[in-house]
Amino acid sequence: MNVLSAKAPSILDILKADDAELKILRYPTRTRTITDAIDQIRLSVATIETESGHGSGFFISPTLIMTNFHVVGNNQFMRITLLTGRKILGEVIRRHPKRDVAIIQVEKSGQIPIPIRTTPLKITEEVYAIGSPLDKELSGTVTRGIVSKFSTNRAGMEDIQADVDIQGGNSGGPLLDNKGNVVGISYAGIGPKGQFSAGVNFFIPIADAMRSLNIIFRKRNQPS
Repeated sequence: MNVLSAKAPSILDILKADDAELKILRYPTRTRTITDAIDQIRLSVATIETESGHGSGFFISPTLIMTNFHVVGNNQFMRITLLTGRKILGEVIRRHPKRDVAIIQVEKSGQIPIPIRTTPLKITEEVYAIGSPLDKELSGTVTRGIVSKFSTNRAGMEDIQADVDIQGGNSGGPLLDNKGNVVGISYAGIGPKGQFSAGVNFFIPIADAMRSLNIIFRKRNQPS
């Protein structure tokens, strides 16, 4: 499926065209508790395999996975393992090193995208992280915490700070509100020698990630 609008550049051109809008369908945000949909949500979070280890990612459309730039680096193709154990190949079609986000395109594999919430979080709001901490065998691990504060990082960009536990391997996984909607992306934490979470972890606001990658929502009657 062509994920760009009809007048946008081809997939090959996307790597050089920062001004090309990448349009995705906006799925209705969930309104019940995250527990009601957690099984489906976990299936929409994948493990991204790298030469030096692994990270996490999540489906924002049936064929697009969002993750961190530091997970994919400058690689063109990535090996992806779904929660079911199925392995697929993806191509990195868009990346933003400064904001540390990237998009991987894959073939349709039956995953239902996680709804995206772009309204701001509030301090003390309950949040959840899902990913593959430390070991690929721990894929689909869910942890819970609260939003601690909002801070400006060294690049001058806003981060969500939360005490939800994340470890190496969680990078690129989703941060969710208590309804199960994506509000951010795991990307960094503070701990002894960088090995353990000290409850001071950082997440990229999902709206900021979308702006950095020039991703917009399309209406249901618009072509993808």
